[in-house]
This record gives sequence, C-alpha cells and structure tokens, in this order.
Amino acid sequence: MDFNKIAFGSKIIQLRESKGLTRYELADILKIEYPSLSKYETDARTPSPELIKKMAEYFEVSIDFFYNHLTPKVEKTPKDLQKILEQNGLSFEGSPLTDEDKQAILDIVELKVYKRAKELIKRKSKES
Repeated sequence: MDFNKIAFGSKIIQLRESKGLTRYELADILKIEYPSLSKYETDARTPSPELIKKMAEYFEVSIDFFYNHLTPKVEKTPKDLQKILEQNGLSFEGSPLTDEDKQAILDIVELKVYKRAKELIKRKSKES
C-alpha cells in the first residue's frame, strides 16, 4: 500500500526544530548527507526503516510516532512534465519553485530533447 508521506517530513522538521538543530547539524548527527535529509523533510523521499529507527532513538520517540496519521495515497501522479510543474507546492532542496523556476526547467528539458534529436539525425545521416 502506498502512503501519503507528508507526515514523515513534517515530523522530522518538528523534531529537528524542537532540538534547535539545523538540517546540516541533524544530517551530521544521523551520519547522512544534507541533500538526503532535505529530501526527507520535503517528502521527496521516504527514510529507510533503519533511519527512522535511528531518528526515533536520537529524539527519544517511538517508531510509531513517525507512522501515526498516515493515510492511503489515492491521487494519481501525472507523467507529463508540464502537468507535474503545474502542481502547487513543488520545491527544490526545501525552497518553493517559482513560475520562473518551472519555466527554466521546461526550457532546459526542451533544449536537451532538441539537442538529442539533432544528434540522432546526424548519426542516422552518417549511417546512410
């Protein structure tokens, strides 16, 4: 069953802030990379069961603390990049994406696809 991960990120932030720790400090304590912690707090990734246990021990909470109030995820994730970028609440490393950020992402992807198509055409013309 797929679960809505909002509770993990918000609970990690709640615990970290209750100890007055920065993301860098907590990442160091947990012996993980800062970007990984950032992804856990923004719900871009879900921490492993081992890491959840480690956090529970450090913050002196039960493992159940992290799993309470999870609800089944029913929304369908769009596969089209444009639709993904139209969603509200998107962030990168904890910072919300602006409309300009989203457009820049689309421009970069479009350029990459264009360059790749050009390379394929060149390759095919050389083979002919």
